[in-house]
Amino acid sequence: MDARRLYGCLLWLALSLLPLGAASAAWYQVELIVFRHTVPAAPEDAEVAPLEPPPFLSVPVTPLTDAVGSLRMRDIYTLLQQSNRYQPLLHLAWRQPANNRSAASAVAIPAGWTPESPAPATGPYGLVRIYQQRFLHVELDLRLPTADGVQVNRQSRRINSNKIHYLDHPELGALLLVTPL
Repeated sequence: MDARRLYGCLLWLALSLLPLGAASAAWYQVELIVFRHTVPAAPEDAEVAPLEPPPFLSVPVTPLTDAVGSLRMRDIYTLLQQSNRYQPLLHLAWRQPANNRSAASAVAIPAGWTPESPAPATGPYGLVRIYQQRFLHVELDLRLPTADGVQVNRQSRRINSNKIHYLDHPELGALLLVTPL
């Protein structure tokens, strides 16, 4: 009886430690709104961004629709639509794991676009990568063709889950919400 109890305790201990060694990445829902400022910034405020290709590969994701009430920022999108200062360009959401930086892949916008494919004539395009080291991080590389060239919003920053982050740019703004699943 004592040997069975000992083996049972050892088995329980081994199984309880298994997730520590085989930890998988946490999954998140990512929601993104991209918009244009309709009131242009003064020329001295504008930043010139390099037009280098994005430094990461994209992975296909299935976009979520609002049919299941998954878009938490739909009211913000509606307010942007009603404003004369902003022109909303896209609102989308997807689910993905937050791997460490070396294993994380980027999500292509629009779906199917790759850095090797030609730039769309209209609408925003680029890559968004979410990864987790000690904290959550986002790398954003969005571009918007305009009559004056291409506007680039390229940023990398630490983010908090369940908080809306404003990724500022004089012409091309983005709002990002990352929610744990």
